[in-house]
Amino acid sequence: MSSRAAALAACSRLPFVILAPLCAGIGLALALRHGVVPQGGRAIAVIVAALLAHVAVNLRNEAEDFGCGLDRITQRTPFSGGSGFLPSHPQYANWVAQAGNGATLATAAIGAWLAYQQPWLWLLGATGLLLVWFYTGWITRRPWLCAVTPGLAFGPIVVIGSELAMSGTVDRESLLNSGAVFFALNNLLLLNQLPDADADRQIGRATLASAHPPQRVRTVAVIFAASAAATAISALADQHWLWLAVPLAALLTAALRATRVADELRSSGNSPTLALNTAAVLTLLVVLNILLWV
Repeated sequence: MSSRAAALAACSRLPFVILAPLCAGIGLALALRHGVVPQGGRAIAVIVAALLAHVAVNLRNEAEDFGCGLDRITQRTPFSGGSGFLPSHPQYANWVAQAGNGATLATAAIGAWLAYQQPWLWLLGATGLLLVWFYTGWITRRPWLCAVTPGLAFGPIVVIGSELAMSGTVDRESLLNSGAVFFALNNLLLLNQLPDADADRQIGRATLASAHPPQRVRTVAVIFAASAAATAISALADQHWLWLAVPLAALLTAALRATRVADELRSSGNSPTLALNTAAVLTLLVVLNILLWV
């Protein structure tokens, strides 16, 4: 693998990019449930656009975190703190930033093609691009907006956008499924920002985790987790919601343990709570895909 390819792979944070196709898959499954068979080329374009958008924000975030000095003071974990690639390979910082801009433009181009026949996609797509472009430099300095940005990106924009691209319609089931994704993804980033709280404060960022005490963060996390459970169960208004019991229980358990994250990191350098939360969100998305498709 070339050095530039290695930089791209590391700074894209590939283990987390799986979130994009999982959320797009929910939207495609909803279109199928509503009687629209996803066209192969269009479905691929939807998934690629979601992947590129996620890669774009990750690349831009890596480049900006390195440029502002955050990478040098953050406590890196498997779930937070970035990839750690650029501090040891600073010569690729400009390449990563340019790649992020290129991924953003590619996302916009595919989104424009998809929106040609579905005008409502212009609004969702434009909102998504604004979130990608302004996330690190502007949104992360506004705690409550930062707290709901991941949910907005993966819920209404990716889930509903994917369904709109296929069927052109949205109903109650669509809103509930996107709502479950909204709350679950908000919780994922909220807890993963806890290890970065001190470093974020030092460079002037004001995420919910850095601007509020841990007890309030836990309260918000519990509200997000409970709301994810309520919307997911409502979306599957039959016995199938029982398949969600384990990931939803794990999501709520991780939220209740949010105030333990700092102690876990101090004692072992890792956090079982963050691992549980990440596993719960990924499992929830996988189970929703399986139930909706099958």
